[in-house]
Amino acid sequence: MVAWKEGATLRIDQAARPILWERRLDVDLPSVSDEDLAAIMGDGGSRSRRIVTFGHTVPNDRAAPHFLLTRAGTPLHTDPAYVRFTHHVVLRNEGMGIRGLSGAFTEEPLSRGAFYCLDSWSPHEVAPDERLPQVGLYKCQMAVDSPEPLTPEEALLRMTPMFDRPFAR
Repeated sequence: MVAWKEGATLRIDQAARPILWERRLDVDLPSVSDEDLAAIMGDGGSRSRRIVTFGHTVPNDRAAPHFLLTRAGTPLHTDPAYVRFTHHVVLRNEGMGIRGLSGAFTEEPLSRGAFYCLDSWSPHEVAPDERLPQVGLYKCQMAVDSPEPLTPEEALLRMTPMFDRPFAR
């Protein structure tokens, strides 16, 4: 994660709105319990742990389908060390949204079943979204990454192994 410096300008390959597409899924999704969150974050979410990725379907392959958990949001940043495009399905969200340098959140609030593609090399942040009930600090999702944006159908097909996995380390 590279913090975005105030006053910095976008490169030609970056976007002020980093969400490429959004959809809504109406399928059975893995559940995420309070016990799952406690087991993953330990002491209730120590302040030093904001993002945790785990459960990769192919060990040591950062682009393989996996789970992603954020706690208390993230500052505006870019992720140049990671695969550029990340495709997420929201499993549980306690009030967070994602927005870019433009300040605009996704068109629809990121409730359970929201499905979207993010350009992680463009500035983005996870922050409270007033359109959602603010009931906690967590946003839990399953994800698959790719050097090029996938269509919703391609991303869903690659994520298929995640649908039957428990949200656990």
